[in-house]
Amino acid sequence: MHNDWSRRERGIKNIVARSYWCWNVRLLPIETVIENVVIDNVIDTWEYEVGGGILIGEADASYGRVLSNSTKNVVISKVIANKTQAVLVKGYLTNSFLTNVINREKNGQIIRVIRANVLDNVIVC
Repeated sequence: MHNDWSRRERGIKNIVARSYWCWNVRLLPIETVIENVVIDNVIDTWEYEVGGGILIGEADASYGRVLSNSTKNVVISKVIANKTQAVLVKGYLTNSFLTNVINREKNGQIIRVIRANVLDNVIVC
């Protein structure tokens, strides 16, 4: 492994987040690609919060440039959230699958997409 960041692979690949308690999971691909992600069996321990339990991307590029096709091949399953949105998509999401996502917030949403044309081949069931 070398220390020259300009020569390193910019992609983040093969992530498994399984069986943990937390208040937030965030996939933030700034000028990179995040792919092959499994988020499974996650319980939101926060009592209540505005926002998303699973955050994908950034809408306004406040952290840097977000590329189209920047988050892909993501599987989100068995998630229990206490947020206004269980899954909040602010960036791009491609070739992904969301299943068995529960939001315990009384008027909460399962998924919210901030802007148009950012989902490509995404199945929600």
